[in-house]
Amino acid sequence: MWWVSSILVLPLLALTVGSDSQATTLTVRQAQQNALASCAQTCLGQLPNNCQADQVCFCTSSVRTSYESCLSSTCSSTQDQLDGQQYQATTCDRPVRDKTSTLYAVTWVFFAVAVVFVALRLLSRWRGLNGSGYSWDDWVVLLALVLVILLDASISRATSSGLATDLYTNSVGDIENVLKWIYVGEIFYITTVMATKVAVILLYLRIWTAESITKAFRLACWIGIGVVVLTALAFDFAFIFQCSPVSHYWNYIGGQTGSCIDSYSLLYAFGALNILYDFIVFLLPIYSLLQLNIATQKKLGVYALFFVGLVVTIAAIVRVSYVAHADGRMNVTWTYHYIGLWSTIEGNLSIICICAPAVTGFMQRL
Repeated sequence: MWWVSSILVLPLLALTVGSDSQATTLTVRQAQQNALASCAQTCLGQLPNNCQADQVCFCTSSVRTSYESCLSSTCSSTQDQLDGQQYQATTCDRPVRDKTSTLYAVTWVFFAVAVVFVALRLLSRWRGLNGSGYSWDDWVVLLALVLVILLDASISRATSSGLATDLYTNSVGDIENVLKWIYVGEIFYITTVMATKVAVILLYLRIWTAESITKAFRLACWIGIGVVVLTALAFDFAFIFQCSPVSHYWNYIGGQTGSCIDSYSLLYAFGALNILYDFIVFLLPIYSLLQLNIATQKKLGVYALFFVGLVVTIAAIVRVSYVAHADGRMNVTWTYHYIGLWSTIEGNLSIICICAPAVTGFMQRL
């Protein structure tokens, strides 16, 4: 009967189609492999444990790391390295990773909150609303706001060029743009977080006048400002001139010759000092705060500064943890997006922190 024959033939037909599909896939992969540069093919031939590119072992993390390290050391052309990484991603059906929307959203939401806090701070200090008037700490906060605008804009420009995506999904030109804006953003990050520390210490000097506190405390504050400013200048200088020529930081990807110090070591060193300074700045007035003879409501504003300051320090610690686990230039467009994310969070939170006491006091007056 015809239907009996059909039942017998269908499995054979499915097996034939499946075999043809598998053969086609292998043919396509072989063609992709043949199109790779000789350096990438050399790396495929050096896979550990006799692993082949068409085997499951090619997709394990250890083999992937070994293969990418080989590409980095063997292929002089960045495009050849990208093609080699793209081949493995396609072969292993690696999912496409894209966190650009998250990075955009976090950056500008935190910035919007920071702007609101700065505006409320300025209103609270305005004499027209019975404020105490403006002083140096307010001008430094405005400077920090300008710096954080530049930081957030740099992170956004890097994101539009390919930050928060895998390296191999981008062109050489896009990667150069990402690195260029990372370079610019890092300088503004350093200056922003240091400027907010200066503003905090200036606030201490405003709260504890020469008549109400010991000379030792005020001297410690001025020394602290000097140390913070010198640290910012030193790290900005080191970061600006970490490569010779300077443009090698981003143009190395296109083959420009030059040399650089290890930028991740520089970031790690600054991150560690930044956290240390956070603790020093926020612990500096603890004894004086306990002795401060003001109403409890007014103390709430200062307590708010310490609470948000703790959150800022946590953000700085998280950022350093991502710097410590970064994989250098292996996948910089993906790796650095975590650092960029926490840079913008910390920068904006720092401004929110320094504005918290004034905003709290303003809300109490309404």
